[in-house]
Amino acid sequence: MFIRICSIFAIFLMCIIIFPHNSAHAELTDKFPSWVKVMVNWWLDGSITDSQLFQGITFLTNNKIIKVSENMADFKNEKDVVVSIESDRGNFSNYYMKIENYGIEPYPGRIATPEPYSKDIRPEKIEVWLRHTQYFEKQVSDLNRHFKLPNNIYIGLGECQHKDAYYNKDSKTIIICYELIFDIHDKFLKEYETNGITEKQATVMTLNVIDHIFYHQLAHALYDTLYSLDNQKIEKNNEQMMNSFANQIKRSMQQDSKDNKIISVASWFKIMSETQNTKSGNVWNEHGIDFEKFFHMACENSGLDRIKTLNFMEKGFIPAEKLVQCKIKYIEQKEKLEFMISPIMK
Repeated sequence: MFIRICSIFAIFLMCIIIFPHNSAHAELTDKFPSWVKVMVNWWLDGSITDSQLFQGITFLTNNKIIKVSENMADFKNEKDVVVSIESDRGNFSNYYMKIENYGIEPYPGRIATPEPYSKDIRPEKIEVWLRHTQYFEKQVSDLNRHFKLPNNIYIGLGECQHKDAYYNKDSKTIIICYELIFDIHDKFLKEYETNGITEKQATVMTLNVIDHIFYHQLAHALYDTLYSLDNQKIEKNNEQMMNSFANQIKRSMQQDSKDNKIISVASWFKIMSETQNTKSGNVWNEHGIDFEKFFHMACENSGLDRIKTLNFMEKGFIPAEKLVQCKIKYIEQKEKLEFMISPIMK
């Protein structure tokens, strides 16, 4: 152990001497200097600690010796932005609504004209289930305990005539549609019925996917609250950044992201990618997931948790050949994401 720790500092010294002005940029092909891979592998086999890996890679990225991610470039730089929260009287709140009572905008949740709509989604059952789980009530309570807002952010729950979830910038509303919730639950039951999946198991998996979708939309809402001028660019160009921000929100709230949640999300993405006519879902259109995006999500979810990383590698969520890229990128982004959320933390 002592020898390996000394070796890490020797690596730092070599980097200063060999790379005083040039960066060893990591391309998508994952071409890293061998000594960087050695350091990450030492961490993976438990020879060095999480802290030692973090300090080592932070040194390399801060000194521009290695650089991985370009996708954070559209986020504000710490030196370029000063966020002023003039009021902290805003709160999160959620509403259950029926489409007949939505009225005229800006009532939360209104998406389409209330023409005759399908009753086969069992909206009453979905609403009873949501009220029973108290998922959104618990999230609202937790969010209000951790964040101070300059304006209210609403969570609209109801029928939309679309399988959708999105953030309405004009009304400051995160909208979650019952049609989407039903579709997720229905796909789980149909896909895994041959495996003997129970209604209860499908329900738990559905709630895990809703959790992922909700926090992604919450990231849009909070980013709009902090940096409204740039949010349109972020929404259009890089949903992956919103996933990164969503994970940071959860970390800031000290939420322990359970392995079973990401396994449920992985199962849902698999079903969606294999389902014909996936374009029928608005969420799929905008937030479609390929393996590359899911890999980044699994990487950030596992963070510097060595056991979880090994578990995700075993399941195939994090390919061994992308492990180094994964951890360097996570560490490189961590400080910036923490800075971004800090102005509204209580």
